[in-house]
Amino acid sequence: LVRQKAVSLFLKQNIGLEKVVSQLKKVTPRDVNFLQINLTEISINVVGTAGSEAGFNGILRGIGTLPGVKEIVVGSVDFDQRLGLINFKIRATISSSKGVKS
Repeated sequence: LVRQKAVSLFLKQNIGLEKVVSQLKKVTPRDVNFLQINLTEISINVVGTAGSEAGFNGILRGIGTLPGVKEIVVGSVDFDQRLGLINFKIRATISSSKGVKS
């Protein structure tokens, strides 16, 4: 029974993550790449790069359109002159009533 609960929780979390990743893919500009995506019940945290200011602005707008997102905080932004990329960390807070849970 304990094993069954653990498996059920694992499957539920993976389905939720798959749903979030699918939604992120739909709103992500072509020149944006994610290096890390962390999902909790109350937030989505992404670390990535954008090849342009338009790409960075596009991902901010896109994350804002995800179901349940109520606040977006840009943790850091810097420009890598050597690679010509914008490095970013973004945290989106999810409202518990409309979250991206499965």
